Amino acid sequence: WGRGYALFRKRRAAMEMAMKLFVLPDQPAEVRLLKIKNHGTGPLICRVVPYAHIMLGGAPVDSAGKIRAQWDPRLMALFFTNPHNDFHRGWAFAATSLPVEVFETARRKFLGGPDHDLVRPFMVEHGVPDSGQPDDGYTIASFVGTLAVPPGGESAVSMVFGQTETMDQGAQIITALKEVASAEEAFERTKKWWSDFLSVLQLETSDPAFDRMVNGWLAYQTLVARIWGRFGPYQRSGGYGYRDQLQDVLPFLYLHPNLARSQILLHAAQQFREGDVLQWWHETGEGKTGIGLRSRASDPHLWLPYVVGHYVKATGDGSILDQDVPFLEGKLLSKRSEGRLFAPRPSRDSSSLYVHCLRALDLSLKRTGPNGLPLLGMGDWNDSLDRAGFKGRGESVWLGFFLYHVLITFEDLIGTKEGEERKDHYKQKALSLRRALESMWREDRFVRAISDEGQEMARVNALVSGWAILSGATDFARGCLAMETALRVIEKEKVVLLFTPPYAENYATYPGRLAEYPPGVRENGGQYSHGVSWLVDALLILSETAAKKGLVELARQYRLKAVELWRKISPLSHLEADEMIVYGLPPHQQAADVYYGPGYEGRGGWSWYTGAAARMLYTAYHLFGLRMENGELIEPQDLYEPRGSLTLRRLLRKPSLKTRGI
Repeated sequence: WGRGYALFRKRRAAMEMAMKLFVLPDQPAEVRLLKIKNHGTGPLICRVVPYAHIMLGGAPVDSAGKIRAQWDPRLMALFFTNPHNDFHRGWAFAATSLPVEVFETARRKFLGGPDHDLVRPFMVEHGVPDSGQPDDGYTIASFVGTLAVPPGGESAVSMVFGQTETMDQGAQIITALKEVASAEEAFERTKKWWSDFLSVLQLETSDPAFDRMVNGWLAYQTLVARIWGRFGPYQRSGGYGYRDQLQDVLPFLYLHPNLARSQILLHAAQQFREGDVLQWWHETGEGKTGIGLRSRASDPHLWLPYVVGHYVKATGDGSILDQDVPFLEGKLLSKRSEGRLFAPRPSRDSSSLYVHCLRALDLSLKRTGPNGLPLLGMGDWNDSLDRAGFKGRGESVWLGFFLYHVLITFEDLIGTKEGEERKDHYKQKALSLRRALESMWREDRFVRAISDEGQEMARVNALVSGWAILSGATDFARGCLAMETALRVIEKEKVVLLFTPPYAENYATYPGRLAEYPPGVRENGGQYSHGVSWLVDALLILSETAAKKGLVELARQYRLKAVELWRKISPLSHLEADEMIVYGLPPHQQAADVYYGPGYEGRGGWSWYTGAAARMLYTAYHLFGLRMENGELIEPQDLYEPRGSLTLRRLLRKPSLKTRGI
């Protein structure tokens, strides 16, 4: 496999087959190129039967009986449309360079009777569909053609699949890509596109496996599965998550900051006038805001000022703050509502991105509980913590740290836009919040949250342990102790747990659907990679602070631990053959989670679709002290010093990327 493509090979007696499957990065098309070699002494006659199940919906059952198919004899291509699909309109297509003798669009006719299935389809065996079978409503694209391969020779056939707004656009793609030579050229262009796109910044270290993850696979996974595809084996919706894709674009501040800019403006337009946002949403067929969830989750809206602050600092592009962005309108949620799923109206009101950010800050500052901390609502970053604060009295300590961080990092922008008096207003809010957070310290840890009934949820938690340090809301000594406690409790030999012990349904304070996961699975006490990765950033901050205090050895230890933890969270810690059998995921994909429950310790969970890929890439740059400021790459003085077993040997970058040393 490679970026944008996969290769499949098989040999059977004198016949050798190889198929390249690739997706073009600049066109809505997938190409499959099949080559057959004949190692025998006589001619080889092959019946080739391409097959694809056409869904044009979330699942096959969603579009059963709803898809219209149309044959184009000039192009020798099939076109499909689902007029009932409200999320994506247009025409899907399937074509091949193979001279088409027969085609079929009904799955049951392709498969045949009950004694046939996908392992032994009637149409493959007989070269024609089973006309005696009824149409079961499921739509396919299948062709039959004959390919002759001379002795000692090779023959090839290409197939093109895709979807466009109009049939004419599809016809243009088919014409350009259908022939074998054109498909080969497109394959080379695809490989070059990915090579160029990912080569903006390359780290060459003492560990080639680390390099492969950081220089290619993490950015690739983030872009194709999260920002573009928004899909995975357990999440096929294609919807946007408000906090999700905003976080995903952060590492692209080093690579392609325009990606971050466009994502920021897209998300800003999903904010209601009151300051809250759609927790997730779908686009309509016209590219507008479609159905989405307005919820009582407490944190999604804050990721807008968080990412905007990072973007402005990294790029120096302050003009984005003046960009005019419309709001949404919709019915307000009641205090006991879980949320409302609907398609909101676009508002006539609009304002600058800067005002959008302030409305997000003001909303969180208004929603505080009896301890002066932000309300937990229907969950914070951990969505499944959705019952502890349902009644509107529970508070989130993690959200307090996050809000504090956003306030202090955004206050300079407030001062620039509105002056010192306005800046001081938010500074005082931050100081008040810091005092409230300090009261949540318990011996060697911070409380994670407080329930509606006032019960403290005080399990050692990677999220709150890391963000207590990242936020700057706690002093160095307390941050060191919080980190020491976290590592002692949640770091294991091969994984780093989000917290421990897991929750059960009969726990005194029911946290919500979090407890419905088995113990040690996903957010319920497993390694939830996204959340635990913030410990790496926190360790690096402790290292920097220790160095400034002259604690050289402590600074070194924290830095080495950061590298060790990064590797442990990544797939690189599961590469041994016996462990890979249990882990069960591809070694080039960052896992969303790794289980730690009885009977499935070390088993990998989600793979492609996870925000952990972007987090791990962003953190990998921080391991070497790299950062972006005003469009320049800042290199620390100790850039090439060893970090345990990891040493940077070369930093490769395109000339267009400005650099500056510190």
